[in-house]
Amino acid sequence: MNNLKRIILMSYYFPPGNFAGSYRIKAWAEHLHKFGYYPIVVTRHWNENETDYTAISDKKEITKEENEKFTVYRLPYKGSFRDRLIKRFGNKAQFFGKILSFFQVIGQNYFLSSVPYRNLYDFSRQLLKESPDIKFVITSGGPFLQFRFCYLLKKELSYVNWVADYRDPWNSCSNINDKIKAQFLRIFEKPLEKRWLKNSLFFISVSEGVKDGIEALTSSKNGKVITNGFNEFVENSQNINSVDFTIAYVGSLYNQQKIEVFLDGYKTFWMKNQKAKVKLQFFGIEVLPTPKTRIERIIKEIPDKYEILPWLQKEELIVQVEKVNAFLLCGIPERKGTYTAKLFDYFSMRKPIILCPSDNDILEETIRETETGVVLNTPEEVEVWLNNAYDYWQIHKSIPYNAKEELLLQYTYEKQVEKLAALIIEKVKN
Repeated sequence: MNNLKRIILMSYYFPPGNFAGSYRIKAWAEHLHKFGYYPIVVTRHWNENETDYTAISDKKEITKEENEKFTVYRLPYKGSFRDRLIKRFGNKAQFFGKILSFFQVIGQNYFLSSVPYRNLYDFSRQLLKESPDIKFVITSGGPFLQFRFCYLLKKELSYVNWVADYRDPWNSCSNINDKIKAQFLRIFEKPLEKRWLKNSLFFISVSEGVKDGIEALTSSKNGKVITNGFNEFVENSQNINSVDFTIAYVGSLYNQQKIEVFLDGYKTFWMKNQKAKVKLQFFGIEVLPTPKTRIERIIKEIPDKYEILPWLQKEELIVQVEKVNAFLLCGIPERKGTYTAKLFDYFSMRKPIILCPSDNDILEETIRETETGVVLNTPEEVEVWLNNAYDYWQIHKSIPYNAKEELLLQYTYEKQVEKLAALIIEKVKN
């Protein structure tokens, strides 16, 4: 540690909060020491396996956890007035809560007192002032208000450099189905995004497509790509005898993901093969309210051929999917250049990926390049694939998987953190 340069990783999300963003920052914290940096993570308290991003933390004090790789400061989160109102009165406060939420989103762009997690800023500011050897901050959005925190830190402490990490696009991602409120906020926040990013050293995004969109919006040519990834390959469990031929979908399911294509083909396959030992499993889709309804509407006639299971911590999830034969992934053609975090989780499991339907973009390109799965775009293609895969499974209790692992290794978190550290060294020198 004595020879490592200390840097701050400011992130609202961090384990045990069970969010995709948590694991990206955790991986950076675990690997940066290998490349000359000692991370100090500034985050909020999360309850074990927490999936509600507005959850009020049980712990009310600041805690510190230190090891040879990194240090974590966990700060209390008491929630906004809206959060506390809804927690106390439930659905009765939903309408009033939405009004409060709107004005809070507007106000927090100008008044730090309106930001319920402003203690991330206050704590980081104090830490920088007390430790002049710390001259570098990386913050990961969302929430994108953390970019404002770093913008203000740079204005006050000019020697501090900061980097904005976009896990998702902010105002550069438009949706033709956005409601009036979302359209208004995008118009309102675009100038703020441009202003806050101006004094950053550079910004990071998770794919070329996201990077290009941010650069176009902000008139910046200072973006770099650091993808999500996986820590290591999970022990191959293809040969574990399973009772059913099982396909799993893991994580959130968004409205733009047309899983109906796969479900229609799956239902048709089973209707024609009613003695087939098949099972479709969904892990964690209930984090959002509508996916369960969408799924049940299509395949309710075959209730014993699918399961909807709770969101699990990664370690427990790995145990649960050991007997799975393939993983399902749904592309979003409207969101070009966007990886999904679950792609890398699937890579680590060394089992075939079914992309259905395709994004007609980076997901399809990556799966084809690495030879990690198949791309299906119609219910008829799904039915044909299921027939062939099930016939093979009946004999071998697994299905073929011949991925190019030398290409997959480029997506390990260690490789991506190595790229990140090299960028920091290069930019700081310049």
